[in-house]
Amino acid sequence: MPEHPVSAVLPALGEAIVGHGAAVLSAPPGTGKTTLVPPYLAELVTGRILVSQPRRMAARAGARRLASLVGEPVGQSVGYSVRGDTRRSRQTRVEFVTAGVLLRRILSEPDLPGVAAVVLDEVHERHVDSDLAAALLLDIRDLTGLKLVAMSATVAADAWAGLMDAPIITAHARTHPVDIHYRPGPQPLGTHGVERDFLAHVAHETRLAADENSGSVLVFLPGRREIERVASQLDHPGVRVLHGSIPARHQDSILTGSDEQQIVLATSIAESSLTVPGVTHVVDSGLSREPRTAYDSGISRLVTVFESKAGAAQRAGRAGRLGPGQVRLLMSKTSWSRLADYPQPEIRTADLTEFLLSAHRWGNVEDLRLLDEPPAAGLSSARRILLALEAIDQNGITPVGERISRMPAHPRTAAALLRLYASVGTRRTAEIVALLDEDHQVQGADLAAAWRDMIRHPTASWKQSAARLAGLVPDVRGDSMTADEALAAVVSHAYPDRLAMRRAGRYVTASGTGAILPHGSPLTGSEWLAVADMTDTGRADAMIRSAVPIDPAVAKQTGGRDETRHELADGRVRAWQVRSIGVIELHRTPTRVDKSIARETIRQALVQTPSILTWSQSAVDLRERLAFLHRILGEPWPDMGDEALADRAEEWLGPELDRWSDGGIIRADLAECVRRLLPWPEALRLDDLAPARIESPAGGTVRVRYDRETPYAAMKLQECFGWQESPSVAGGVRLQIHLLSPAGRPLAVTDDLASFWRGAYAHVRAENRGRYPKHPWPEDPLTAVPTRRTKRTSP
Repeated sequence: MPEHPVSAVLPALGEAIVGHGAAVLSAPPGTGKTTLVPPYLAELVTGRILVSQPRRMAARAGARRLASLVGEPVGQSVGYSVRGDTRRSRQTRVEFVTAGVLLRRILSEPDLPGVAAVVLDEVHERHVDSDLAAALLLDIRDLTGLKLVAMSATVAADAWAGLMDAPIITAHARTHPVDIHYRPGPQPLGTHGVERDFLAHVAHETRLAADENSGSVLVFLPGRREIERVASQLDHPGVRVLHGSIPARHQDSILTGSDEQQIVLATSIAESSLTVPGVTHVVDSGLSREPRTAYDSGISRLVTVFESKAGAAQRAGRAGRLGPGQVRLLMSKTSWSRLADYPQPEIRTADLTEFLLSAHRWGNVEDLRLLDEPPAAGLSSARRILLALEAIDQNGITPVGERISRMPAHPRTAAALLRLYASVGTRRTAEIVALLDEDHQVQGADLAAAWRDMIRHPTASWKQSAARLAGLVPDVRGDSMTADEALAAVVSHAYPDRLAMRRAGRYVTASGTGAILPHGSPLTGSEWLAVADMTDTGRADAMIRSAVPIDPAVAKQTGGRDETRHELADGRVRAWQVRSIGVIELHRTPTRVDKSIARETIRQALVQTPSILTWSQSAVDLRERLAFLHRILGEPWPDMGDEALADRAEEWLGPELDRWSDGGIIRADLAECVRRLLPWPEALRLDDLAPARIESPAGGTVRVRYDRETPYAAMKLQECFGWQESPSVAGGVRLQIHLLSPAGRPLAVTDDLASFWRGAYAHVRAENRGRYPKHPWPEDPLTAVPTRRTKRTSP
């Protein structure tokens, strides 16, 4: 093995593995951790070493690099397993795998027979599969003593060390110096994504980097579209593109290097665990793509965001692997200082359907040791989808769910394969599922056209995926149907919540999401669509990216359901027989009201829409008085909140519920109904504890209000002359007096009249005696006679 900076810490790593069974290795790019740690562990323990990589290209590259060092072809002592491509044998001691392959292997063989250690490489990237695999490996370690190593160039070491109960081993780089030049340009992001002016700036900086020396240039861009646009602006024979959608052989050829200068335009796929030969310059756009999911609609999308500082460090490290290098970071130093330390963990933002199904297959999601807890909304959305697929039920994963979870496809498309292979045909269904799971651009959202194009010009990854899926179910020829019919069947079964009906120039999906087609789409005018992919536009309607027209009768048969609905309409409960596809109502007819269902409908409405009850003023006043006593004295005075009243509906609305559930108009004397909740014998003291009215010093009575935190009574200031003590309610709460002008306007609020007369009254008198000269404003209000009259009419 060659000498690398990580060589110096291998003994410490070995001590950690022997003593703790786990270690966290923090080592900068170029220190040799991916190359040297796996064979070192192979010498330390007996059994196979699995090395998990975040991407297929990194897994293949890592295996080729290590195999070349030991002088063997890949597949002997060093091998790899990625989706659709495996090279390993019985002699394999070190096997590089993707996180997805590792996760499926754990779920299939929970004790990982023959595996002595697992290395989780580049754990800073925080993909969902990686996080879940780490949690399951911790459980396996507890049972079998499996050895674990988590490593990265920019790892949050303390967090991982705490999770794994492992020491931190740090390797220091002896890499070549890298000069960082901050080269801000036009604003990178606009309302429609990455701005064209900024991409022109990327191309300009790339040309400058290529002209400075003969070394290769690695350019980081957020996605394929930006790569293609920048490539079109570069007049250079060595331009290469590197992203997840290009064939594996093209990816691998870039990593073999060239004697000529290359300009490699790459996504974040080139950040970690591999070296692009000859690179001396890096141009970093500062942008990356992260998944986001709207959990209410289930729409997932990739959004362009600014990279993290950890990502920037990984990218910059690519320039110093072979010699002194240079990084052109296309932002200001101030902008760099504002970047997040680490990328957002996928578990907080991504679709969690596969995660939750795998977690159910393992046990309880609540028991998993995860670095970040999944959001409740994400789990709720995933649970809703899996219940609809019949993959889980109230008791956990179902037999159908077990079969779905073993398939290398999204649970939605895997479920469609299981349901339809017998009718559509195994080969055709598998090919369609493989197409749906491909990262494939669909022009004009016309999935049928994309399907025909794939048949004419198949990609290697699609053919491999289709063959693998077809091998998982019996080989059945299927019924005779057209290609478009087969496509619509698979899409509608995989995404029944995305069946969409045209309405007023736009589409409404079964889940209630509004959607539109791209301008000029050949699908424009279709009455019904089976939608495979939509993206959030940030506006009211999502954009349909992939769909196929579907016969209305098929759509109604696939996603339609009949149900009896009880609804509140025109002040009473009515029943309807409804045919619908999700929220899309097709037709309804009146039917007979079921009393028990109607009663429950009213009870639920009391919780969700309390306004169905019309409260008279007397009922409101009584409710507020009782609410005040409950707040001050507690039990047995009843809680008058909406939820509390809904919970006790049978007690105070029993007879009325009987009448309303039989079709009667929802109307009642609610004051009398509320009196049913009065506690006895305490109710005899209601008027003493919370009087509805109090006597005015000027004669008569004044209403007491309980609609605020403190009860109060409003009366004109002249009515209160000579009154020093505010009355008390509920055994000690002083009543606020709102003192009004002769015109009824507020002058002062107090619960201490004696202090008011001695203090603030003089100021009030000075301001108002000129405005209201006909009314008395005595200098000594304590000895004045309270009155409701003017000076002229007073006796």
